Amino acid sequence: MEAPSIGLLGFSQGGAMAHQLMRCAPHRFASCVSLAGFVVRDAQPGDAALSVVGNGDAGGKTGSSCPPRSG
Repeated sequence: MEAPSIGLLGFSQGGAMAHQLMRCAPHRFASCVSLAGFVVRDAQPGDAALSVVGNGDAGGKTGSSCPPRSG
């Protein structure tokens, strides 16, 4: 299966929608950028898959530029 090449970008409500789409189907998108918005607090189907992004097991995705939390 080829890696996805579609990225999501949103502002305000579009930012919230970008996050929601990524959390529901992370395998369909290469990246997600929210310029402003919010994240729904409920658990979503893709949360477990996204939790490994940036931890070396992301299936080709690069993850966050933030360093991992210590402690």
